Amino acid sequence: MTRDLDETLRELGDEYRPVVDRLLAAYSPPRHFSAPPAAPCAGRTASAVAWGVALLAAASLMAFLGFGLVFRDVAAEKVYAVRVSDAAREYQLAVIRDDKAVQEMIRTQRPDGGWGSDFLTRRNAEALRLCTGAEAQVAYRRAARNLRLRGQR
Repeated sequence: MTRDLDETLRELGDEYRPVVDRLLAAYSPPRHFSAPPAAPCAGRTASAVAWGVALLAAASLMAFLGFGLVFRDVAAEKVYAVRVSDAAREYQLAVIRDDKAVQEMIRTQRPDGGWGSDFLTRRNAEALRLCTGAEAQVAYRRAARNLRLRGQR
């Protein structure tokens, strides 16, 4: 203890001495340290935990591989959605140009021969012009007439 602390304790009285001693003892290193006695099954507990972790890791790996085998076939196939539900898909039909896409273009053509905008009508008409089916050629002629009436062709 410092001399200043000793003088302060003398001024306060002897009842504060045990409090200060406990505070100082809390921050000083222990004088004698002995390890607690080992539990009789300490080795078995660590071994059981290690086996539990290993089994959990193996089960997780097996589940991961199982899901991979189940969903592998689903991801391998190319899936093209040809039902038009939003504007972005309408513009992709002319790029895809497979049979289902052409059928969807024909199905979504309006009675006036267009598809809503002049750009989309021109794009789908070009895609239908290259098709050989009779329905596709009829849809192409309707789209060309629509563009001609609008002054776009």
